[in-house]
Amino acid sequence: MINSVRSELVKLRRRNAILGYAGAAVGFTTLLTIVSIANIGNPNARGPGSSTSTTLEQLAEPSGFAVGFEAANNFLGIIALALFASSIAAEFSTGTIRSLLVIDSRRRSVLAGKTLGLLMFWITITALSLIVGGVVARLMSNSQGIDPSAWLTTEGFGDGLSIWVNVTVATIGWGLFGGLLAMLSRSASLAIAGGVGYFLIGEHLILQSLWPSTADWLPAGVFTALAQGGTPTVTFVTALGTTALYGAAAYLLTCFVFGHRDVTD
Repeated sequence: MINSVRSELVKLRRRNAILGYAGAAVGFTTLLTIVSIANIGNPNARGPGSSTSTTLEQLAEPSGFAVGFEAANNFLGIIALALFASSIAAEFSTGTIRSLLVIDSRRRSVLAGKTLGLLMFWITITALSLIVGGVVARLMSNSQGIDPSAWLTTEGFGDGLSIWVNVTVATIGWGLFGGLLAMLSRSASLAIAGGVGYFLIGEHLILQSLWPSTADWLPAGVFTALAQGGTPTVTFVTALGTTALYGAAAYLLTCFVFGHRDVTD
């Protein structure tokens, strides 16, 4: 498994991977941080997934510096889905999966190593996104009349850490589904299109329209609730437990498919 982790990290250290995935995640976080702070008190401005604009009081809270990072959770989920899907599908399209299995014929071990490498890379990306978003928020605070003193307290650090963990775990759920779709299709483009189509169109626009009661229990709804630290209809504990179940199911199904399919064609 260690060799699989190393091979995955070597692949992810390439410039294209870093600029593509890390750049996109940091970019979305920065953009939403700027938009959220620039539109303080604007009654016509609404944050992503919110019915009200961000207020000055909310931004002055200990967790105010993470407003853009938290708002970007769905965008980060899409990036995580693309990362996992592209990485796993590339092993089949380039034929490197056969080389990995020559070194270690235990398929579960190979998949576990690849997944661990992806998780390490993604955790680093989300941490960097939160830090950059916080720096941008601090730079904008004076011009917008925000008091950032609470951000640098122990409570601010604890709240920021909590938000980072929630968003990271939630977006990992997106990534594991992306990996499953890639294993089934062996195509990055099909996996990404299918995943984005389901999470953003199939679930939100179709399933929730036909059966509104499923809105808080389908994967995208649960992942969003976890990223927000719980909602009035889905508690944090429920969101965390359901996300863990969805993630485990996606990973186990990926293991099953990988263990029973031919890799020589």
